[in-house]
Amino acid sequence: MLWLAGKFTALEIIKTGVLPALAAWAIPQYLMSRKIKVYEEAEKEHPDFDIVDEEKLNPYWPVVFIGILSFIFPLAANLIGLPPFLGLLAGVGILWIYIDIKAKNGDNLHENGQIVKIIQKVDLSTLKFFIGILLAVGASSYIGLLEKFSDSVFGAVPSLDRLIFGSVALGLISSILDNVPLVAAAIKMLGDNVFTSIWVLLALTAGTGGSILIIGSAAGVAAMGQVKELSFGYYLKKAAFPALLGYGGGILIWLIFNYISHLPRPFAAGNILRGFAGGYPPARVSV
Repeated sequence: MLWLAGKFTALEIIKTGVLPALAAWAIPQYLMSRKIKVYEEAEKEHPDFDIVDEEKLNPYWPVVFIGILSFIFPLAANLIGLPPFLGLLAGVGILWIYIDIKAKNGDNLHENGQIVKIIQKVDLSTLKFFIGILLAVGASSYIGLLEKFSDSVFGAVPSLDRLIFGSVALGLISSILDNVPLVAAAIKMLGDNVFTSIWVLLALTAGTGGSILIIGSAAGVAAMGQVKELSFGYYLKKAAFPALLGYGGGILIWLIFNYISHLPRPFAAGNILRGFAGGYPPARVSV
């Protein structure tokens, strides 16, 4: 959404957003992996534990490769003036064509790899949940509640510290509410007189904050619908804290990176720790 709104280019978000995003991923990944028993230990405790043979996974590697490669298509679409989502849809289409070709050659990767069977497995309760959330947030936006909230978070004339604080707060709130209307309200409220790096921070916080609670992300709600044992309480107990640490780690890396490279020299961590109440005038700079 921020990319399509022209708040940053693909190169800008790669330069300033990759390291914070990696930190937001690596921290919970490390903490969660320590809780997972290795296959050898599980096999000792449970003799009937079935370890997947690596040879059985070989047909799936092209699917993984094409899936990762499909994320390059949005960049190519943007270069030729098309909306980035068309590039991503093209990548998904290529992946589906590959799976269909394998199926017609008698080498179906999975017995449920047909569109008809996938549609039959759609979880209606998950769709109803999404519809309810979107309707509630849309109603809040229609009556102006989101705009008032954004104004209270960022302020009428937001300073640099207030922009940082507002972006962090918006990311935390996105763990409960859908991040799309929140970001849309922020775009409308802040306008163009904002640092490019602040928009990158907003993309980072709004994109990763939804993982703190399982109901804050589409993937979490979909997983909760498919895996009945994955409840809200179980996720809160096992994954919420690692996700929160990853969220904070990504923000910390962003602060360090921008303090060194991009933001004006008066920007200092001490000002942020004093309550996000500094008086730097908003200005747009290129990364």
